Amino acid sequence: MSKNSSAGKQVNSNLPAKKPSPRARSENGSSSKSSQKTLIRPPIVCFLGHVDHGKTSLLDRIRRTKEQLKEAGGITQSIGACFVHGITFLDTPGHEAFTAMRARGGKSADLAVLVVAADDGVMPQTVEAIDHIKAANVPLLVAVNKMDLQGVSSEKVKQQLSEHGVLVEEWGGDVVLVECSAKTGQGVDELLEMIRLVAEMQELKADPTAPPSGMVIESSMDTRRGALTSVVVREGTLKTGHYLVVGSVYGRIRSMYNWQGEKIKEVKPGQPAEVVGLKEVVEAGSPFVAVKSDAEARKIALDSIRPRPPQVAKPEKNDEENECLKTLKFIIKADTNGSLDALHHSLERLATPKVQIVFVHEGIGIISEADALLAQVADAVIWGFRVDVDPVARQIIKSGKLIVKTHGIIYKLIEEAQRLISGKEKEGELVRIGLAEVLKIFVLSDGTLVAGSRVREGEIKIKGKVRILRGEDQTAEGQIVSLRHEKEEVKKVRTGQECGIVISPAFEFKQGDLIECLEEYKEKG
Repeated sequence: MSKNSSAGKQVNSNLPAKKPSPRARSENGSSSKSSQKTLIRPPIVCFLGHVDHGKTSLLDRIRRTKEQLKEAGGITQSIGACFVHGITFLDTPGHEAFTAMRARGGKSADLAVLVVAADDGVMPQTVEAIDHIKAANVPLLVAVNKMDLQGVSSEKVKQQLSEHGVLVEEWGGDVVLVECSAKTGQGVDELLEMIRLVAEMQELKADPTAPPSGMVIESSMDTRRGALTSVVVREGTLKTGHYLVVGSVYGRIRSMYNWQGEKIKEVKPGQPAEVVGLKEVVEAGSPFVAVKSDAEARKIALDSIRPRPPQVAKPEKNDEENECLKTLKFIIKADTNGSLDALHHSLERLATPKVQIVFVHEGIGIISEADALLAQVADAVIWGFRVDVDPVARQIIKSGKLIVKTHGIIYKLIEEAQRLISGKEKEGELVRIGLAEVLKIFVLSDGTLVAGSRVREGEIKIKGKVRILRGEDQTAEGQIVSLRHEKEEVKKVRTGQECGIVISPAFEFKQGDLIECLEEYKEKG
Protein backbone atom coordinates (compact mmCIF):
# COMPACT_ATOMS: atom_id res chain seq x y z
CA MET A 1 0.00 0.00 0.00
CA SER A 2 2.89 2.39 0.76
CA LYS A 3 4.23 2.00 -2.76
CA ASN A 4 0.89 2.91 -4.30
CA SER A 5 0.49 5.78 -1.89
CA SER A 6 3.75 7.42 -2.91
CA ALA A 7 2.95 6.91 -6.58
CA GLY A 8 -0.44 8.49 -6.13
CA LYS A 9 1.09 11.55 -4.49
CA GLN A 10 3.64 11.81 -7.27
CA VAL A 11 0.86 12.65 -9.74
CA ASN A 12 -0.02 15.70 -7.61
CA SER A 13 3.60 16.39 -6.73
CA ASN A 14 3.32 20.11 -7.42
CA LEU A 15 0.74 20.58 -4.67
CA PRO A 16 2.27 21.68 -1.32
CA ALA A 17 2.71 18.47 0.62
CA LYS A 18 1.73 19.86 4.03
CA LYS A 19 -1.51 21.51 2.97
CA PRO A 20 -4.73 19.63 3.73
CA SER A 21 -6.59 18.10 0.80
CA PRO A 22 -9.11 20.25 -1.10
CA ARG A 23 -12.01 18.28 0.38
CA ALA A 24 -10.66 18.81 3.89
CA ARG A 25 -10.22 22.51 3.21
CA SER A 26 -13.80 22.70 1.97
CA GLU A 27 -15.11 20.95 5.08
CA ASN A 28 -13.07 23.23 7.35
CA GLY A 29 -14.44 26.28 5.57
CA SER A 30 -11.01 27.86 5.26
CA SER A 31 -10.72 28.14 1.52
CA SER A 32 -12.44 31.36 0.48
CA LYS A 33 -11.67 34.18 2.90
CA SER A 34 -7.89 34.50 2.73
CA SER A 35 -6.91 37.31 0.40
CA GLN A 36 -3.55 35.61 -0.16
CA LYS A 37 -5.32 32.70 -1.86
CA THR A 38 -7.66 34.70 -4.09
CA LEU A 39 -7.43 33.54 -7.70
CA ILE A 40 -5.93 36.32 -9.79
CA ARG A 41 -6.73 34.48 -12.99
CA PRO A 42 -9.22 31.69 -13.78
CA PRO A 43 -7.91 28.13 -13.80
CA ILE A 44 -7.44 26.28 -17.11
CA VAL A 45 -8.85 22.78 -16.72
CA CYS A 46 -8.37 19.84 -19.07
CA PHE A 47 -10.81 16.89 -19.27
CA LEU A 48 -8.99 13.65 -20.14
CA GLY A 49 -10.01 10.01 -20.38
CA HIS A 50 -11.04 7.06 -22.50
CA VAL A 51 -13.35 7.39 -25.49
CA ASP A 52 -17.07 7.39 -24.63
CA HIS A 53 -16.50 7.78 -20.89
CA GLY A 54 -18.40 11.05 -20.90
CA LYS A 55 -15.86 13.90 -21.02
CA THR A 56 -17.85 16.01 -23.46
CA SER A 57 -21.15 14.98 -21.88
CA LEU A 58 -19.93 16.26 -18.51
CA LEU A 59 -18.88 19.51 -20.15
CA ASP A 60 -22.28 19.71 -21.82
CA ARG A 61 -23.88 19.45 -18.38
CA ILE A 62 -21.57 22.17 -17.04
CA ARG A 63 -21.99 24.56 -19.97
CA ARG A 64 -25.58 23.51 -20.85
CA THR A 65 -24.76 22.67 -24.47
CA LYS A 66 -25.09 19.60 -26.68
CA GLU A 67 -21.67 19.43 -28.31
CA GLN A 68 -21.35 15.67 -27.89
CA LEU A 69 -24.32 15.02 -30.18
CA LYS A 70 -22.64 17.01 -32.98
CA GLU A 71 -19.48 14.89 -33.05
CA ALA A 72 -19.05 12.30 -35.80
CA GLY A 73 -19.47 8.87 -34.27
CA GLY A 74 -20.21 10.48 -30.91
CA ILE A 75 -16.51 11.00 -30.20
CA THR A 76 -14.63 14.29 -29.89
CA GLN A 77 -11.97 14.73 -32.55
CA SER A 78 -10.60 18.24 -32.01
CA ILE A 79 -9.67 20.37 -29.00
CA GLY A 80 -12.22 22.97 -27.89
CA ALA A 81 -12.24 25.55 -25.09
CA CYS A 82 -15.03 27.29 -23.19
CA PHE A 83 -15.21 29.75 -20.28
CA VAL A 84 -18.02 29.08 -17.83
CA HIS A 85 -18.50 29.33 -14.04
CA GLY A 86 -15.26 31.36 -13.93
CA ILE A 87 -13.26 28.38 -15.28
CA THR A 88 -11.72 27.73 -18.69
CA PHE A 89 -12.36 24.13 -19.78
CA LEU A 90 -10.42 22.31 -22.48
CA ASP A 91 -12.16 19.30 -24.01
CA THR A 92 -9.63 16.85 -25.49
CA PRO A 93 -10.28 13.80 -27.67
CA GLY A 94 -10.43 10.30 -26.24
CA HIS A 95 -9.54 8.23 -29.32
CA GLU A 96 -6.05 6.72 -29.27
CA ALA A 97 -5.11 8.38 -32.56
CA PHE A 98 -5.19 11.73 -30.77
CA THR A 99 -2.58 10.92 -28.11
CA ALA A 100 -0.43 13.83 -29.25
CA MET A 101 -3.36 16.29 -29.08
CA ARG A 102 -4.31 15.01 -25.67
CA ALA A 103 -0.72 15.50 -24.47
CA ARG A 104 -0.73 19.11 -25.67
CA GLY A 105 -4.06 19.68 -23.92
CA GLY A 106 -2.61 18.42 -20.64
CA LYS A 107 0.41 20.72 -20.94
CA SER A 108 -1.88 23.70 -21.57
CA ALA A 109 -3.80 23.18 -18.33
CA ASP A 110 -3.38 24.14 -14.68
CA LEU A 111 -5.14 20.99 -13.54
CA ALA A 112 -6.66 17.90 -15.09
CA VAL A 113 -9.93 16.05 -14.55
CA LEU A 114 -9.59 12.36 -15.35
CA VAL A 115 -13.03 11.08 -16.41
CA VAL A 116 -13.61 7.35 -15.83
CA ALA A 117 -16.90 5.58 -16.55
CA ALA A 118 -18.14 3.59 -13.56
CA ASP A 119 -19.28 0.69 -15.74
CA ASP A 120 -16.05 0.37 -17.77
CA GLY A 121 -13.44 1.34 -15.23
CA VAL A 122 -9.85 2.10 -16.21
CA MET A 123 -9.26 1.49 -19.94
CA PRO A 124 -6.15 1.78 -22.17
CA GLN A 125 -6.66 5.45 -22.97
CA THR A 126 -7.34 6.15 -19.28
CA VAL A 127 -3.82 4.89 -18.60
CA GLU A 128 -2.47 7.05 -21.45
CA ALA A 129 -4.23 10.06 -19.94
CA ILE A 130 -2.66 9.36 -16.53
CA ASP A 131 0.78 9.28 -18.17
CA HIS A 132 0.11 12.62 -19.88
CA ILE A 133 -0.99 14.18 -16.60
CA LYS A 134 2.16 12.94 -14.87
CA ALA A 135 4.33 14.26 -17.71
CA ALA A 136 2.58 17.65 -17.58
CA ASN A 137 3.08 17.73 -13.78
CA VAL A 138 -0.38 19.15 -13.06
CA PRO A 139 -2.77 18.38 -10.18
CA LEU A 140 -5.32 15.64 -10.81
CA LEU A 141 -8.98 15.14 -9.93
CA VAL A 142 -10.95 12.02 -10.78
CA ALA A 143 -14.57 12.20 -11.96
CA VAL A 144 -16.27 8.80 -11.91
CA ASN A 145 -19.05 9.28 -14.44
CA LYS A 146 -22.22 7.27 -15.19
CA MET A 147 -22.99 6.69 -11.52
CA ASP A 148 -26.68 6.76 -12.48
CA LEU A 149 -26.37 3.27 -14.01
CA GLN A 150 -27.86 0.47 -11.96
CA GLY A 151 -25.43 -1.68 -10.00
CA VAL A 152 -22.27 0.40 -10.57
CA SER A 153 -19.76 1.33 -7.88
CA SER A 154 -16.67 3.51 -7.77
CA GLU A 155 -14.74 0.96 -5.70
CA LYS A 156 -13.51 -0.94 -8.77
CA VAL A 157 -12.28 2.35 -10.25
CA LYS A 158 -10.39 3.24 -7.06
CA GLN A 159 -8.69 -0.16 -7.06
CA GLN A 160 -7.71 0.09 -10.72
CA LEU A 161 -6.43 3.64 -10.33
CA SER A 162 -4.21 2.58 -7.42
CA GLU A 163 -2.59 0.02 -9.72
CA HIS A 164 -1.49 2.90 -11.93
CA GLY A 165 -0.13 5.13 -9.18
CA VAL A 166 -3.25 7.23 -8.59
CA LEU A 167 -4.30 6.94 -4.93
CA VAL A 168 -7.55 8.69 -3.98
CA GLU A 169 -8.21 10.25 -0.59
CA GLU A 170 -10.31 7.34 0.67
CA TRP A 171 -7.31 5.07 0.08
CA GLY A 172 -4.91 7.34 1.92
CA GLY A 173 -3.77 9.39 -1.06
CA ASP A 174 -4.25 13.04 -2.01
CA VAL A 175 -6.29 12.70 -5.23
CA VAL A 176 -9.88 13.92 -4.98
CA LEU A 177 -12.51 11.58 -6.47
CA VAL A 178 -16.03 12.80 -7.22
CA GLU A 179 -18.88 10.45 -8.14
CA CYS A 180 -21.05 12.07 -10.79
CA SER A 181 -23.45 11.62 -13.69
CA ALA A 182 -23.53 13.75 -16.82
CA LYS A 183 -27.03 12.44 -17.47
CA THR A 184 -28.66 13.41 -14.13
CA GLY A 185 -26.28 16.12 -12.92
CA GLN A 186 -25.33 14.15 -9.79
CA GLY A 187 -22.05 15.39 -8.32
CA VAL A 188 -21.42 18.10 -10.94
CA ASP A 189 -21.66 20.97 -8.42
CA GLU A 190 -19.24 19.14 -6.12
CA LEU A 191 -16.86 18.59 -9.05
CA LEU A 192 -16.88 22.34 -9.82
CA GLU A 193 -16.24 23.14 -6.16
CA MET A 194 -13.30 20.73 -6.00
CA ILE A 195 -11.85 22.23 -9.19
CA ARG A 196 -12.00 25.70 -7.63
CA LEU A 197 -10.37 24.52 -4.41
CA VAL A 198 -7.52 22.67 -6.11
CA ALA A 199 -6.97 25.69 -8.35
CA GLU A 200 -6.95 27.97 -5.31
CA MET A 201 -4.21 25.86 -3.74
CA GLN A 202 -2.18 26.49 -6.90
CA GLU A 203 -2.36 30.24 -6.21
CA LEU A 204 -2.59 31.03 -9.91
CA LYS A 205 -1.40 34.51 -10.78
CA ALA A 206 -1.18 36.60 -13.91
CA ASP A 207 -0.36 40.22 -14.71
CA PRO A 208 -3.10 41.67 -16.96
CA THR A 209 -0.76 44.57 -17.93
CA ALA A 210 2.09 42.31 -19.11
CA PRO A 211 2.76 41.63 -22.82
CA PRO A 212 0.07 39.11 -23.88
CA SER A 213 1.14 35.48 -24.21
CA GLY A 214 -0.43 32.05 -24.04
CA MET A 215 -1.08 28.82 -25.90
CA VAL A 216 -2.72 27.86 -29.21
CA ILE A 217 -5.45 25.30 -28.55
CA GLU A 218 -6.60 24.68 -32.12
CA SER A 219 -6.16 26.10 -35.58
CA SER A 220 -8.19 25.71 -38.77
CA MET A 221 -8.87 27.39 -42.10
CA ASP A 222 -12.20 29.03 -42.96
CA THR A 223 -12.91 29.77 -46.62
CA ARG A 224 -14.40 33.18 -45.78
CA ARG A 225 -12.44 34.45 -42.79
CA GLY A 226 -9.07 32.78 -43.33
CA ALA A 227 -7.08 31.16 -40.52
CA LEU A 228 -9.00 30.71 -37.26
CA THR A 229 -6.84 30.31 -34.16
CA SER A 230 -8.24 29.23 -30.79
CA VAL A 231 -6.04 30.45 -27.95
CA VAL A 232 -5.92 30.60 -24.17
CA VAL A 233 -4.28 33.70 -22.68
CA ARG A 234 -1.95 33.14 -19.71
CA GLU A 235 -0.40 36.59 -19.25
CA GLY A 236 -1.46 40.07 -20.26
CA THR A 237 -4.65 41.18 -22.00
CA LEU A 238 -5.04 40.29 -25.68
CA LYS A 239 -6.82 42.98 -27.71
CA THR A 240 -8.12 43.52 -31.23
CA GLY A 241 -5.40 45.30 -33.19
CA HIS A 242 -2.54 43.47 -31.52
CA TYR A 243 -0.14 41.51 -33.73
CA LEU A 244 -0.20 37.82 -32.83
CA VAL A 245 3.02 35.85 -33.38
CA VAL A 246 3.12 32.03 -33.39
CA GLY A 247 6.54 30.75 -34.40
CA SER A 248 7.27 32.11 -37.89
CA VAL A 249 3.62 33.06 -38.52
CA TYR A 250 2.16 36.41 -37.55
CA GLY A 251 -0.75 38.69 -38.33
CA ARG A 252 -2.82 41.59 -37.05
CA ILE A 253 -5.86 40.54 -35.01
CA ARG A 254 -8.87 41.67 -37.04
CA SER A 255 -11.52 40.22 -34.74
CA MET A 256 -11.97 37.91 -31.74
CA TYR A 257 -14.86 35.77 -30.53
CA ASN A 258 -15.67 34.07 -27.24
CA TRP A 259 -16.60 30.37 -27.02
CA GLN A 260 -20.26 31.22 -27.69
CA GLY A 261 -19.41 32.98 -30.96
CA GLU A 262 -19.92 36.51 -29.61
CA LYS A 263 -17.56 39.22 -30.87
CA ILE A 264 -15.25 40.58 -28.17
CA LYS A 265 -12.55 43.27 -28.05
CA GLU A 266 -10.23 41.85 -25.38
CA VAL A 267 -9.30 38.57 -23.67
CA LYS A 268 -8.07 38.55 -20.09
CA PRO A 269 -5.63 36.08 -18.48
CA GLY A 270 -7.00 32.57 -18.13
CA GLN A 271 -9.69 33.01 -20.79
CA PRO A 272 -10.03 31.45 -24.27
CA ALA A 273 -10.94 33.06 -27.58
CA GLU A 274 -11.02 32.46 -31.32
CA VAL A 275 -8.75 34.88 -33.15
CA VAL A 276 -9.02 35.96 -36.79
CA GLY A 277 -5.95 37.53 -38.39
CA LEU A 278 -3.06 35.09 -38.66
CA LYS A 279 -1.79 34.56 -42.20
CA GLU A 280 -1.57 30.76 -41.92
CA VAL A 281 -2.83 27.81 -39.92
CA VAL A 282 -0.46 27.10 -37.02
CA GLU A 283 0.31 24.05 -34.92
CA ALA A 284 -1.96 23.31 -31.96
CA GLY A 285 -0.04 23.46 -28.69
CA SER A 286 2.28 26.25 -29.89
CA PRO A 287 3.01 29.24 -27.61
CA PHE A 288 2.08 32.73 -28.82
CA VAL A 289 3.05 36.28 -27.97
CA ALA A 290 1.35 39.52 -28.97
CA VAL A 291 2.97 42.86 -29.78
CA LYS A 292 1.72 46.26 -30.90
CA SER A 293 3.60 46.79 -34.18
CA ASP A 294 4.00 45.01 -37.49
CA ALA A 295 7.77 45.55 -37.44
CA GLU A 296 8.20 43.93 -34.03
CA ALA A 297 5.98 40.98 -35.01
CA ARG A 298 7.92 40.44 -38.25
CA LYS A 299 11.26 40.47 -36.40
CA ILE A 300 10.08 37.88 -33.84
CA ALA A 301 8.67 35.67 -36.61
CA LEU A 302 11.84 35.85 -38.74
CA ASP A 303 14.05 35.06 -35.75
CA SER A 304 12.09 31.85 -35.13
CA ILE A 305 12.47 30.38 -38.65
CA ARG A 306 14.31 27.07 -38.74
CA PRO A 307 14.65 24.58 -41.61
CA ARG A 308 12.05 21.77 -41.53
CA PRO A 309 13.12 18.11 -41.87
CA PRO A 310 11.76 16.09 -44.81
CA GLN A 311 8.42 14.41 -44.08
CA VAL A 312 9.30 10.78 -44.73
CA ALA A 313 7.96 7.93 -42.60
CA LYS A 314 10.82 5.46 -42.40
CA PRO A 315 10.16 1.79 -41.63
CA GLU A 316 11.63 0.18 -38.56
CA LYS A 317 15.13 -1.21 -39.03
CA ASN A 318 15.37 -4.85 -39.98
CA ASP A 319 18.74 -6.63 -39.99
CA GLU A 320 17.57 -9.18 -42.53
CA GLU A 321 16.04 -6.73 -44.96
CA ASN A 322 17.52 -3.24 -45.25
CA GLU A 323 15.81 -2.19 -48.45
CA CYS A 324 12.20 -1.07 -48.96
CA LEU A 325 10.45 -2.90 -51.74
CA LYS A 326 7.64 -0.36 -52.08
CA THR A 327 7.12 3.38 -51.59
CA LEU A 328 3.65 4.87 -51.09
CA LYS A 329 3.15 8.60 -51.57
CA PHE A 330 0.43 10.27 -49.51
CA ILE A 331 -1.30 13.64 -49.64
CA ILE A 332 -3.26 14.28 -46.45
CA LYS A 333 -5.90 16.95 -45.78
CA ALA A 334 -7.83 17.52 -42.55
CA ASP A 335 -10.23 19.99 -41.00
CA THR A 336 -7.87 21.30 -38.32
CA ASN A 337 -4.16 21.34 -37.59
CA GLY A 338 -4.61 19.06 -34.60
CA SER A 339 -6.46 16.52 -36.72
CA LEU A 340 -3.78 16.76 -39.41
CA ASP A 341 -1.05 16.08 -36.86
CA ALA A 342 -2.92 13.04 -35.53
CA LEU A 343 -3.55 11.73 -39.06
CA HIS A 344 0.11 12.15 -40.01
CA HIS A 345 1.38 10.21 -37.00
CA SER A 346 -1.26 7.48 -37.38
CA LEU A 347 -0.35 6.89 -41.03
CA GLU A 348 3.36 7.20 -40.28
CA ARG A 349 3.16 4.27 -37.84
CA LEU A 350 1.87 2.02 -40.64
CA ALA A 351 5.27 1.99 -42.40
CA THR A 352 6.88 -1.47 -42.51
CA PRO A 353 10.30 -2.87 -43.52
CA LYS A 354 8.81 -3.46 -46.98
CA VAL A 355 6.76 -0.25 -47.30
CA GLN A 356 8.04 3.31 -46.99
CA ILE A 357 5.54 6.16 -46.67
CA VAL A 358 6.35 9.57 -48.12
CA PHE A 359 4.15 12.57 -47.32
CA VAL A 360 4.10 14.60 -50.52
CA HIS A 361 1.83 17.31 -49.11
CA GLU A 362 -0.16 18.07 -45.95
CA GLY A 363 -2.74 20.77 -45.48
CA ILE A 364 -5.89 22.11 -43.87
CA GLY A 365 -9.25 22.39 -45.61
CA ILE A 366 -11.04 21.05 -48.68
CA ILE A 367 -9.30 18.66 -51.12
CA SER A 368 -8.56 21.16 -53.88
CA GLU A 369 -7.78 21.17 -57.57
CA ALA A 370 -4.10 21.69 -56.67
CA ASP A 371 -4.18 18.59 -54.45
CA ALA A 372 -5.66 16.49 -57.27
CA LEU A 373 -3.12 17.76 -59.81
CA LEU A 374 -0.25 17.08 -57.39
CA ALA A 375 -1.58 13.56 -56.75
CA GLN A 376 -1.73 12.99 -60.50
CA VAL A 377 1.87 14.11 -61.05
CA ALA A 378 3.30 12.41 -57.95
CA ASP A 379 1.21 9.24 -58.25
CA ALA A 380 -0.02 9.79 -54.69
CA VAL A 381 -3.02 8.66 -52.65
CA ILE A 382 -5.15 11.44 -51.13
CA TRP A 383 -6.46 10.92 -47.60
CA GLY A 384 -9.07 13.35 -46.31
CA PHE A 385 -10.30 13.57 -42.73
CA ARG A 386 -13.54 15.47 -42.13
CA VAL A 387 -13.10 17.44 -45.37
CA ASP A 388 -14.96 17.50 -48.69
CA VAL A 389 -13.66 17.40 -52.26
CA ASP A 390 -13.75 20.48 -54.50
CA PRO A 391 -15.98 19.97 -57.60
CA VAL A 392 -13.09 20.72 -59.99
CA ALA A 393 -10.86 18.31 -58.06
CA ARG A 394 -13.56 15.64 -58.45
CA GLN A 395 -13.32 15.87 -62.23
CA ILE A 396 -9.53 15.49 -62.16
CA ILE A 397 -9.83 12.57 -59.75
CA LYS A 398 -12.40 10.90 -61.99
CA SER A 399 -10.50 11.38 -65.26
CA GLY A 400 -7.15 10.47 -63.73
CA LYS A 401 -8.55 7.48 -61.83
CA LEU A 402 -6.87 8.74 -58.65
CA ILE A 403 -7.27 7.09 -55.27
CA VAL A 404 -9.02 9.43 -52.82
CA LYS A 405 -10.32 8.27 -49.44
CA THR A 406 -12.31 10.56 -47.11
CA HIS A 407 -13.67 9.67 -43.69
CA GLY A 408 -15.34 11.39 -40.76
CA ILE A 409 -14.05 8.90 -38.18
CA ILE A 410 -10.31 8.48 -38.02
CA TYR A 411 -10.07 4.79 -37.19
CA LYS A 412 -12.10 3.99 -40.33
CA LEU A 413 -9.55 5.90 -42.38
CA ILE A 414 -6.65 4.11 -40.67
CA GLU A 415 -8.28 0.72 -41.29
CA GLU A 416 -8.53 1.55 -45.00
CA ALA A 417 -4.89 2.68 -45.07
CA GLN A 418 -3.83 -0.58 -43.41
CA ARG A 419 -5.60 -2.54 -46.14
CA LEU A 420 -3.86 -0.52 -48.84
CA ILE A 421 -0.42 -0.82 -47.26
CA SER A 422 -0.59 -4.48 -46.33
CA GLY A 423 -2.32 -5.56 -49.53
CA LYS A 424 -4.72 -7.74 -47.55
CA GLU A 425 -7.37 -7.84 -50.27
CA LYS A 426 -7.77 -11.42 -51.41
CA GLU A 427 -9.66 -12.95 -54.31
CA GLY A 428 -13.36 -12.96 -53.43
CA GLU A 429 -13.00 -10.64 -50.44
CA LEU A 430 -15.48 -7.76 -50.16
CA VAL A 431 -13.81 -4.38 -50.53
CA ARG A 432 -15.32 -0.91 -50.52
CA ILE A 433 -15.73 0.72 -53.92
CA GLY A 434 -17.88 3.66 -52.89
CA LEU A 435 -19.35 5.64 -50.00
CA ALA A 436 -22.56 7.68 -49.91
CA GLU A 437 -24.03 9.88 -47.17
CA VAL A 438 -27.78 9.90 -46.51
CA LEU A 439 -29.09 13.47 -46.78
CA LYS A 440 -32.85 12.88 -46.65
CA ILE A 441 -35.32 10.00 -46.38
CA PHE A 442 -38.31 9.62 -48.70
CA VAL A 443 -41.29 7.27 -48.35
CA LEU A 444 -43.00 6.14 -51.56
CA SER A 445 -46.77 5.49 -51.81
CA ASP A 446 -46.18 1.76 -51.37
CA GLY A 447 -44.18 2.34 -48.18
CA THR A 448 -40.74 1.83 -49.76
CA LEU A 449 -37.99 3.78 -47.98
CA VAL A 450 -35.62 5.68 -50.26
CA ALA A 451 -32.34 7.11 -49.00
CA GLY A 452 -31.70 10.41 -50.78
CA SER A 453 -27.90 10.41 -50.79
CA ARG A 454 -24.75 12.05 -52.13
CA VAL A 455 -21.76 9.93 -53.19
CA ARG A 456 -18.74 11.04 -51.18
CA GLU A 457 -16.16 8.78 -52.84
CA GLY A 458 -15.88 6.09 -55.48
CA GLU A 459 -19.09 4.81 -57.03
CA ILE A 460 -22.37 3.21 -55.97
CA LYS A 461 -23.65 0.37 -58.18
CA ILE A 462 -27.03 -1.27 -58.67
CA LYS A 463 -27.14 -4.75 -57.10
CA GLY A 464 -24.07 -3.79 -55.06
CA LYS A 465 -23.77 -5.21 -51.58
CA VAL A 466 -23.89 -2.54 -48.90
CA ARG A 467 -23.09 -1.91 -45.25
CA ILE A 468 -24.91 0.83 -43.34
CA LEU A 469 -22.77 2.75 -40.84
CA ARG A 470 -24.31 4.90 -38.12
CA GLY A 471 -21.69 6.69 -36.07
CA GLU A 472 -19.14 4.09 -35.01
CA ASP A 473 -21.41 1.11 -35.54
CA GLN A 474 -22.44 -1.02 -38.49
CA THR A 475 -26.22 -1.21 -38.25
CA ALA A 476 -27.27 -3.28 -41.28
CA GLU A 477 -26.26 -5.12 -44.46
CA GLY A 478 -28.13 -5.57 -47.71
CA GLN A 479 -28.16 -5.14 -51.45
CA ILE A 480 -29.10 -2.17 -53.64
CA VAL A 481 -32.29 -3.07 -55.52
CA SER A 482 -33.05 0.38 -56.91
CA LEU A 483 -30.72 3.22 -57.84
CA ARG A 484 -32.01 6.50 -59.30
CA HIS A 485 -30.26 9.65 -60.48
CA GLU A 486 -32.38 12.63 -61.53
CA LYS A 487 -35.50 10.40 -61.47
CA GLU A 488 -33.95 7.91 -63.90
CA GLU A 489 -32.98 4.33 -63.03
CA VAL A 490 -29.20 4.02 -63.46
CA LYS A 491 -26.57 1.31 -63.07
CA LYS A 492 -24.07 3.45 -61.14
CA VAL A 493 -23.49 6.91 -59.67
CA ARG A 494 -20.11 8.48 -58.99
CA THR A 495 -18.41 10.90 -56.58
CA GLY A 496 -20.34 14.14 -56.14
CA GLN A 497 -23.60 12.90 -57.66
CA GLU A 498 -26.87 12.66 -55.76
CA CYS A 499 -29.09 9.62 -55.96
CA GLY A 500 -31.97 7.67 -54.45
CA ILE A 501 -31.03 4.30 -52.95
CA VAL A 502 -33.36 1.45 -52.01
CA ILE A 503 -31.91 -1.62 -50.33
CA SER A 504 -33.21 -5.06 -49.51
CA PRO A 505 -34.03 -6.05 -46.86
CA ALA A 506 -35.73 -2.73 -46.10
CA PHE A 507 -33.91 -0.53 -43.60
CA GLU A 508 -35.04 2.54 -41.66
CA PHE A 509 -32.39 5.09 -42.66
CA LYS A 510 -31.52 8.19 -40.67
CA GLN A 511 -29.99 11.40 -41.93
CA GLY A 512 -26.21 11.17 -41.65
CA ASP A 513 -26.02 7.38 -42.16
CA LEU A 514 -23.19 6.23 -44.42
CA ILE A 515 -23.77 3.62 -47.12
CA GLU A 516 -20.71 1.58 -48.05
CA CYS A 517 -20.95 -0.11 -51.47
CA LEU A 518 -18.95 -3.35 -51.59
CA GLU A 519 -17.61 -5.51 -54.38
CA GLU A 520 -15.70 -8.78 -54.50
CA TYR A 521 -12.01 -8.17 -54.99
CA LYS A 522 -10.44 -9.66 -58.12
CA GLU A 523 -6.74 -9.93 -58.79
CA LYS A 524 -5.65 -7.82 -61.76
CA GLY A 525 -4.33 -9.61 -64.79
